[in-house]
Amino acid sequence: GNGENESAVFTFLDHEKAAEVFTRLGIVYSQTEDGGFTATMRKGTLPEAIKRLAAEDVGITSVIPVKRSLEEAFLAVTSKLGEEAVK
Repeated sequence: GNGENESAVFTFLDHEKAAEVFTRLGIVYSQTEDGGFTATMRKGTLPEAIKRLAAEDVGITSVIPVKRSLEEAFLAVTSKLGEEAVK
């Protein structure tokens, strides 16, 4: 149902290692244009994910919780793609 996942935008010093850790933890992620990662995980597991990433020494430089629905995020992505096509 709705509201069972949460998302956060992470930035790391070691992108490749961070991607490996996300994969190992079963966290779905996509890379943003500016080199960050938007990661989606079960609600309430963000603190644990941060702890695991920190333990892997990936160099977390920021974590920003995303306070919007997946639908809004999807619309933001598709509208951005539309703008790219217009240029």
